[in-house]
Amino acid sequence: MDEDLLRASVSAEADLVEWRLYLEDGEDTQAALHACQAHVQPLLRDYIWQREAFSLEVLQESCGPCLGGAAHVGDSVEDEWFITWLLLDLTRARPGLSVRRVARGASVSSVR
Repeated sequence: MDEDLLRASVSAEADLVEWRLYLEDGEDTQAALHACQAHVQPLLRDYIWQREAFSLEVLQESCGPCLGGAAHVGDSVEDEWFITWLLLDLTRARPGLSVRRVARGASVSSVR
């Protein structure tokens, strides 16, 4: 593989932040999605993202349905921390949520 291409693919993966929001057993995923989107929408209104914005969608994981998303943050530490703060804020607003956030090439953190 071309060394520049390899470096670019590693860099693209290294700036990826992923998140999962695990719901309480039996909670309706569509209702939870709409509630979470409504909660973060006012917080996102005036924020300018360097690359990709925070978003949520219903995902199917091996443990069952959950909410989640991913964004390339580039070298914007502010975007990465803002995503982390949004996830923490969602767990405060909805105590039944469990969160998992993964920053490729960095750390893994979870909040219950």
